[in-house]
Formats: sequence, structure tokens, C-alpha cells
Amino acid sequence: MDYRALGGLLKAARINAKYKQSDVAEKMDVTFQNISSWELGKSKIDIESLIRICRLYGIDFVQTLQSVSDDEQPKNAPEDSPGSDELNEIIELVNKIPRDQWPEIKGMLKLLAYQAAEAAKQISDRMA
Repeated sequence: MDYRALGGLLKAARINAKYKQSDVAEKMDVTFQNISSWELGKSKIDIESLIRICRLYGIDFVQTLQSVSDDEQPKNAPEDSPGSDELNEIIELVNKIPRDQWPEIKGMLKLLAYQAAEAAKQISDRMA
């Protein structure tokens, strides 16, 4: 994912929605430095925050991710890695999750992210 491109998109959406960084920070319960860092691509926005900010700005979460994601399968990816179609299906499902259910699934998403990171590390280690 291109975090600079994502940041630029988020900044444009914020300006279009007529919010200041401080307004967004207050609504998101983060600091304005977080908003600035995300918009500059200096830090990675977590999935929950990205979903919330997309809803706040009135932009589509799936389209946002698609516009900054690489559509092609990474080189040397395992054969059983999901392709962009499968990932898009997952993203669409996440986008449909009602806000009141986020606390229930947040732990599961963190576990999946951790497992994905561990799998990526193992693959990277094997390729080295």
C-alpha cells in the first residue's frame, strides 16, 4: 500500500469535507499530529481508524484502499496467497461491519494482522 498516496487522498477528502485537522482529531479521539502524520504518509493508519475516517469524510472505504493498493500479486508470493479479488471481497465485508460490532472483532483483526505479519516474515526469511 502506498501510504503517501493514501495520505494525499485523505487530506483532499478532509479539505473537501471542510474539516481542519484539529476537528478530525477531536472526532477521531486522536491528536492532530496523528492526522498530519497519516496525511503525510509518515505513519501507517490502522484499519479501524481508516474505516472511521472514511465514514467521517463520506468516502468509500473499498475504493479508497483500491486506489492506493497494488492490484497485482507480489512477486514470489506463495501459490495459496489471496489475489486482489479475494482481498477486495474481504475489504467489502469489513466495510459493511456495523460500528457497534467493532469492539467484538477488533481483537480478531489484530490477531489476523499479527499472523499475516508473521507469515510475511517467514516468507521473507525463506527468500533471504
